[in-house]
Amino acid sequence: MTSSTRQLWILAAMRALRHFYLAYLAKPAGDRVLYRTLRQHCCQSIVEIGIGSIERTERPLKMAAHRNGALPRYAAIDGFDLRADAALPLKDSFKRLRSKAEKLRLLPGDPGAVLPQAANDLLGVDLLLFTADAFASMTPTAWFFVPRMLKDGTLDQLEPVRAKSNRRGKSQRSDKSKITAAETRIFVEDRDKDGALIHRPVSIDEVKLLAAGGMPRRAAA
Repeated sequence: MTSSTRQLWILAAMRALRHFYLAYLAKPAGDRVLYRTLRQHCCQSIVEIGIGSIERTERPLKMAAHRNGALPRYAAIDGFDLRADAALPLKDSFKRLRSKAEKLRLLPGDPGAVLPQAANDLLGVDLLLFTADAFASMTPTAWFFVPRMLKDGTLDQLEPVRAKSNRRGKSQRSDKSKITAAETRIFVEDRDKDGALIHRPVSIDEVKLLAAGGMPRRAAA
């Protein structure tokens, strides 16, 4: 084994140990489910709606790249230069993230305004992340466009809502609680009982209710 090969092996081993620590031992414990998801599943496409901090964004991107053996595709919707705290300028964010993602897309604006324009270009998302503020500010119209971004396995689970909304009778598909490789993982920032910032999984049932609320009503015949 050459010196350069040994160094690469050591770096890879250190990354693997770091990711194991994040997935099973890191504090707060509520964040571990996100890192286990990144460690166990191939997240090739990541979308964030709201960015809490560049540091919290960089960690999932690094883990996904290590797991996949390639940089993930990444898009983010955020106020950037329009944020009241002025903490996340668009230009600086692009510089920090461009080496950590493929096809980097930073979309300035409110989710309610951006999603109707961008959702069709953000298809088949493996991992969808929300900040608490962005999640709380999502309008029914914005939620209406979220399902089309999700992977096919997740969309299948949304069919009962579509059937009811379209008044075409009940769907024959039963709900499933287990997430498969064909489904999008969704998390929102939250606080645990000690006040620590964590990522909480968002269930398919929750998405169903929120997406159904944004579906346009059909005119009465």
